[in-house]
Amino acid sequence: MYPWLSKTLYYGVQTFTGMKLYARLNKLEETQWYAREDLKELQWQKLKRLLEHAYKHISYYQKQFKKLGIRPEDIDGPEDFRKFPFLTKDDIRNNLSDLKAKNIKHFVTDCTSGSTGTPLTFFKERSTSGYFLAAKYRGHRWHNFDIGDREVKFWGLPIDQKPKWREHIKDFILNRTLFVAFDISRETLRQHFKACQRIRPKYMYGYSSALYRFARYLKEERIDAARLNLKGIISTSEVLYDFERKLIEHVFRCRMINEYGACEAGVMAFERPEGKMHITVENVYVEILKEDGQPAMPGELGEIVVTEFNNYAMPFIRYKIGDLATCVDEQEKCKCARGLPLIGEIVGRALDTVVTPSGKLLHAHVFYYIIGSAISHGADIKEFKIIQRDEHRLSIKVVTSQKLGEEYRNYITRQITGFMGENIKIDFEEVESIPLEKHGKFRFFPQKFQRSERIRQSKAFYI
Repeated sequence: MYPWLSKTLYYGVQTFTGMKLYARLNKLEETQWYAREDLKELQWQKLKRLLEHAYKHISYYQKQFKKLGIRPEDIDGPEDFRKFPFLTKDDIRNNLSDLKAKNIKHFVTDCTSGSTGTPLTFFKERSTSGYFLAAKYRGHRWHNFDIGDREVKFWGLPIDQKPKWREHIKDFILNRTLFVAFDISRETLRQHFKACQRIRPKYMYGYSSALYRFARYLKEERIDAARLNLKGIISTSEVLYDFERKLIEHVFRCRMINEYGACEAGVMAFERPEGKMHITVENVYVEILKEDGQPAMPGELGEIVVTEFNNYAMPFIRYKIGDLATCVDEQEKCKCARGLPLIGEIVGRALDTVVTPSGKLLHAHVFYYIIGSAISHGADIKEFKIIQRDEHRLSIKVVTSQKLGEEYRNYITRQITGFMGENIKIDFEEVESIPLEKHGKFRFFPQKFQRSERIRQSKAFYI
């Protein structure tokens, strides 16, 4: 289908279903050029309206205001807002009916993938998806991709489940071809490349781990992927690690682009061609907080807490989404001259913590840096997964094309014991493949033991 026809049809469908994508996207194209102070004012107006709505119509938030002894008009700035309690996934599971707005009669039920455990069910207005899509496609336009451009999408659909007919229609309208991220056999990857040769996509989109495995297969088979002439590859839904970015860009000879989003809040940040991650402040209020709940300083790592402005059916206010990111100075700007503020490196799940024999907690991304360093020194590691059995034992599974040499085993062991102490026992296991999680995502650090109460109450040390 011609891209212009695809875009026209898709806008029409979105307008008919109440999402108003065309209007939302045009508005975001305008507001990205606002001065930063004007964007802050826009955010604050949206936040105040959301708080007033929650106070009037949502039982759960009414109780929170009552506990604090305040009303929405008492929240005059960020410092006041930080007094408002966090919303956690357990809060949502335990109070789902009380979190639904009494005055919203029409809503849809949605669900997260449950990549770190139990899927999270929540409600949203149908129109909310229009805001989410607008943020996504604004980011795509920054890289000269638009609605209707030919796309290959690596997405999480279990092997025994078929896409719904609505998804087939949507894919057809959007000129999009779906590759199931869960199926990563070499024969399937070979068929994917043949399909790409036939389709001639302008860009690829999907899970970073799936894109990485595809690129690695093509490199191993010495297939010239550059002849696909891709204009870019967008990674989403998982942390994009440096070693993944480097390999994918090398194999396909095009730029790797990072999108940060979540089912609950849509696209919260998108990477510009200049390399900076821009926050979608028109849709979300993002806080990066230290362990004590205070804002992280520039360069510091903190937990992401997000407030989404456009879901009045079930607002997420100060929601602990479960990720960590590096704070960027609010005065720092991108060369693109847009007023959108920046976010630093997004490093992964806040709950992925390593317990040392002494009871100290480290964030698991320390392993990513250690393994990444070993790879940069020549270790032939294609994939890895680290499993903590207890406070004294780690199991490292690696996929290699040849036996991992003692020098690299010793190097990794020295680095880990440097952080965790000499009393940690490390076992290496070389395997042919590492299974994906449900819905085709990949976790390199699943924890396999129950922490003691002492450890659960400890504070994590984010390096």
